[in-house]
Amino acid sequence: MPKIQALYRIWRSRRFGEVVGQDAIVRILRGQVEHNRAAHAYLFSGPRGVGKTSLAKIFAKAINCERPEHGEPCGACASCIAVAEESSLDVLELDAASNNRVDDARALIESVKYPPASLKYKVYIIDEAHMLTTQAFNALLKTLEEPPPYAIFILATTEPRKLPDTILSRCQWHAFRRITAQVITDRLRLVCESGGILYEEEALATIAQYADGGMRDALSVLDVVSSSASASDENGTVTSKLVCETLGTADPYARAKIGGLLVRRDITGALEEAHRMLRAGLEPQELADGIAQHIRAVIFRKAGVQEEFAREARLQAELDAQAALLSTAELLAILDLFAAASNVNKWNANPRLTLERAILRACVGAEPVPTVSAAPKLPRSVEQPSAAPIIEKKTVAVPKAVAATASDVFEKAVNTAKSKAPRIYGFMREGTAQKIENGTIEVYFGEGTNLQFDVMSREANIKLAEDCLAQAGFPLKFVPTNSKRQERRSEEIKHGGDSYMKTIYEAFGRGNVELVGE
Repeated sequence: MPKIQALYRIWRSRRFGEVVGQDAIVRILRGQVEHNRAAHAYLFSGPRGVGKTSLAKIFAKAINCERPEHGEPCGACASCIAVAEESSLDVLELDAASNNRVDDARALIESVKYPPASLKYKVYIIDEAHMLTTQAFNALLKTLEEPPPYAIFILATTEPRKLPDTILSRCQWHAFRRITAQVITDRLRLVCESGGILYEEEALATIAQYADGGMRDALSVLDVVSSSASASDENGTVTSKLVCETLGTADPYARAKIGGLLVRRDITGALEEAHRMLRAGLEPQELADGIAQHIRAVIFRKAGVQEEFAREARLQAELDAQAALLSTAELLAILDLFAAASNVNKWNANPRLTLERAILRACVGAEPVPTVSAAPKLPRSVEQPSAAPIIEKKTVAVPKAVAATASDVFEKAVNTAKSKAPRIYGFMREGTAQKIENGTIEVYFGEGTNLQFDVMSREANIKLAEDCLAQAGFPLKFVPTNSKRQERRSEEIKHGGDSYMKTIYEAFGRGNVELVGE
């Protein structure tokens, strides 16, 4: 029977020249092989699927190659074949996730004592190295510090900061980067064309975005989607729609459709489209994130920023059309709404409601402040007689504190607190703005939010809240209210019911304590 292999294994790099996205590291390692200057210990760190283990195996092959060519393994000698087929006893790969005990480390150290059986170097590749126990690291430390001349250690990890400093200081450290979306898209295109897989360009771009810099993840998704394409109604073609169905995300054209409804302030259309997508099985969090990604693309088009990957002409035209409808500030406000909805939905008991609220706020909450035409009214002491010339009318902007509702004002202040005053954000958002009157905004905290009311009643936190109001464009005095709580707390304090006051009364005596400001 033919051997079945996943795409990421078939397309795993086998020479330095095949590695993508890690040019600087490749150049260094190839130079070390060419000039016979290999270190005794290396640390390869970086996100998953960016080539750490593949490059470790290429390096092991290159330093043992019998006929290297400018640092590249020839791939044809007995040593290269043995390493490639994983049949050599001198290149050992250890998965620290399942072999992390001190006994495993001691067995490895014991094997280091013996010289290579057939190759020039013994190479130990320790994957997920951060999973080793402290005792295992301690056992390995002496060997890393003074290894025999024929032994080379390569530690690969996604979390280098979990390794002890004593280990880090003994390794030559190479930090692998996420691979750009364009490089991943180019590789996926090569894989499709080499394997006779039909594809849409937008589908490859969608996979590249999802992979978030990991080539292995991108190839795995392509493997799954291409396998299901032949059984779908897409005529065996890897389409953007099929990719998004597989990943459980909204496809770019669906995002563009709902994005267009949002920027045109079409509440009914936006809600109906969102409900249609939810009925189709899309999660509210994924939809919120998809809308945020789309609005980000619209902002990029408006700002003239080149994205990492090319989009189809039809989608580019739609992005340009939407970018022309709103200002950058208005688009950014919509982006903030859906980015926040996506994060909240991760632990929200009612994510659908959060999504719908974001849609409503995007359509009605960011409208520009209206202006009115009126003659300025002069004070009575300087009013002109009726015979005086008529004063020319001017367009005067309505003050935000007057034009906006109390809830609009307070919501913007709460959003400002999220980034500017995070210590009060969680308490502040539990309040409900009641009214704006005489330069004051009253914020009510209900019976279930006594702690939040107490915190927001502190002078320092009132000042922070007022700063957030001012930064949001509303210089108002912040007054937290909860009449029942205030009355009850005053009574508790006066009668010694408060636990803190009880302690004070017991220490000094009730008659010696005077309550100020009650």
